[in-house]
Amino acid sequence: MEKFNNVEFTVTRIMSRNETKAKEMFSYYINGNISKVAGEKNCKELHSRVGKRNASITFAFEEEVNVRDKFTADVKVCQSSNGQYFLKCLCVQKEIPASDSKLYGYLASKSKEQKPKITKKDWEKIIEIKPLDEIIKSGISKEELMEMNIKESKVDTIIKVLTENVIHLGRIQALTKALALNVAESIKILDKFSVQDNQDVDSIVNQIKSNPFILMFNYSFSFERCEQIFENPKIKVAEKVWNAARLYNMLTTLLLNNGGYYILKQELESEWTAYEEEKSSNVSSISFDDLLNYLINSEFVKCGLSRNDNEQTANFVTTNRLYEGECELAFEIATKLSREVKGSTAINIDGLSVPQNAAARLILRDFAIITGGPGTGKTTTCKGLIELIEKLFPNKKICLLAPTGKAAKRLAESTNREVMTVHKKLEIINSDDDRTVTVFDSNDIVIIDEASMLSTYLLLKVFRSMQPETKLILIGDVNQLPSIEYGKQFSDLLNVEEISNIRLRDVYRQQKDSKIIDISDAIINNTSEIKKLFEVNRNEEKFFDGKNESKIVDTVVKLSKKWKEKGNTLEDMLVLTPINNGLIGKDELNKKLQKVWNEQNNSQYVLDQDRSIKFYENDKVMQLVNDSDQGLVNGDVGTITKVIPKNDGGIVEVKFDNAIVTYDSTNLKELDLAYAYTVHKSQGSEAKFVILVSPPEKVFKGNKNLYYTAVTRAKEFLIVVGCQETFVNSCEISALENRHTLLTERVKQNIRKLKENSKWKQ
Repeated sequence: MEKFNNVEFTVTRIMSRNETKAKEMFSYYINGNISKVAGEKNCKELHSRVGKRNASITFAFEEEVNVRDKFTADVKVCQSSNGQYFLKCLCVQKEIPASDSKLYGYLASKSKEQKPKITKKDWEKIIEIKPLDEIIKSGISKEELMEMNIKESKVDTIIKVLTENVIHLGRIQALTKALALNVAESIKILDKFSVQDNQDVDSIVNQIKSNPFILMFNYSFSFERCEQIFENPKIKVAEKVWNAARLYNMLTTLLLNNGGYYILKQELESEWTAYEEEKSSNVSSISFDDLLNYLINSEFVKCGLSRNDNEQTANFVTTNRLYEGECELAFEIATKLSREVKGSTAINIDGLSVPQNAAARLILRDFAIITGGPGTGKTTTCKGLIELIEKLFPNKKICLLAPTGKAAKRLAESTNREVMTVHKKLEIINSDDDRTVTVFDSNDIVIIDEASMLSTYLLLKVFRSMQPETKLILIGDVNQLPSIEYGKQFSDLLNVEEISNIRLRDVYRQQKDSKIIDISDAIINNTSEIKKLFEVNRNEEKFFDGKNESKIVDTVVKLSKKWKEKGNTLEDMLVLTPINNGLIGKDELNKKLQKVWNEQNNSQYVLDQDRSIKFYENDKVMQLVNDSDQGLVNGDVGTITKVIPKNDGGIVEVKFDNAIVTYDSTNLKELDLAYAYTVHKSQGSEAKFVILVSPPEKVFKGNKNLYYTAVTRAKEFLIVVGCQETFVNSCEISALENRHTLLTERVKQNIRKLKENSKWKQ
């Protein structure tokens, strides 16, 4: 088949995202559309050869791919078994912009304590009119800002922020230009370097050029991004370094896919062997063991069980950062437990059961865990904790936190108190942010709800931010989905007997005889009962079996219409699916259900062309990213109150609980329809009626924790639509199975050492 080189294309729509690993790049297969093709003269022939101007294109890429992303690739025309032509990309490279919105976010963060607040849009407006180069060189005057129609009340603050940060802005720009980075990448690097003057930027550049893969080892850059930055033939990288970097990239990908802190050495070696066989024409002369030892000796990779002795094993391999993080968390937990003096009280809270009162009394501990399934009264117990704190510790300050905005909002509604996300409270920017900010004092009592969603990294940040006397209570459901990041800390810590914990078992939320309770229990403990339970003809639980995706969608739509016709509201219903893309994915279901709940009748809309989403007035929508300027967090749900169509897309106005936000072509991608959710996004939510899509096995293979989480969102009625085999077979698999961690062992090891050294008060 024909091959065309240096084809440029833009992703305008992501059709599917299959998590089957590509043998060469260990990444995702993604389908997109070519919106324009330029480069070689025969690119026109490429269009006609495929027979379609906006042809589907398949490619593999390590990083997350989004709409509007631009790529250059060698393209091969292929023919499927049914005779249809399609395009396959080879040697894909992503176009990296010279600057991006990270710069505006950086400047906004420097002025967040100022009044009035200077937003990202303010900075974007200023720099679009006067480029950063000119601002760094000559500054900016009040007159210039006034001519830009900047509010007079903001002018002095803007000049102050620019004056205080002009040197660092110069460093950012110098590094961006020297290495062809984007602004976000330059800021990430400079945040970890101690830069005193511009000469130090040169030394950073030289250090990185001497070993390009330091960007991957120390700054979480992808292997492909490092290759892209350093394509310059003048930069020579030794074969061992190059291959070691590729092996490290393989390790981090496997760790991310499994969600654990370790993988088996044999698994990594098997993947490396498969890669070597795939590129048989250019096999490395350096063995797997030599490459792994190079990474170990360079302190990029760890093998072993202990931080404090020299023992190494052949079983587990991980990155140095993950290893050190797990060891530090284990030490922090053991140290906190060592200072704790056990106490007791006979105080009871009215309205709480005996187990709930026992859980509330855990506040006497410095660190404790409360776990239980949905409906067992965890939120009620949390309110009991607050009441007991006010009785026993009237001078203590209560700090309520949750991992997500949705969970924080729900806890705030139930307790009538302020609740913040962990990220917001700790001022965490991203998962690479290693800064430590002490935000809790010795008088604080910290309670974190939905704690099973915390990653090990995030829990470590909480411990780092506390004083020795700060109390910490974690509340969560050990059977729900673990963190989307590394680790399974909630499960691990429940296995440490020195940590006080209470397991709530009695269910209050659903009716006592509801099969929803039985189904959730069967998912975790006895999968053979699941099919029998669904065969019982009850009103609140039914299973519409089917493998035809079109019929599954039709059934979901019919059930939604029937629910609406009975006078029920959208707020009392959740439609859940485990996948984002495809016919039964969240994106397509949203478009179908939009027509059920918001009949448009030829009314005006704003079109997001990249995602083919039409936004109408009264649509239910979700915020997809954190926006500190607007006080929004990922997962916030609102309603569109106004749409103004324009040639460039238009304006959408959304009313959230605490803000009215305007979206245009620059930030419309931060908004999505909210008629259907992925199961992951539903954590922290509940509804009277839940419709759960169970895809055919050829589309999706899940796990028991995912289906347990979905089923337990239902308070009264549950209908599962789709493939029964997928549901039942998935419940044989635990999401924790391949999440190898050693947190339990490390905490116990630290406790033993503290006891041996007589540093244990209990």
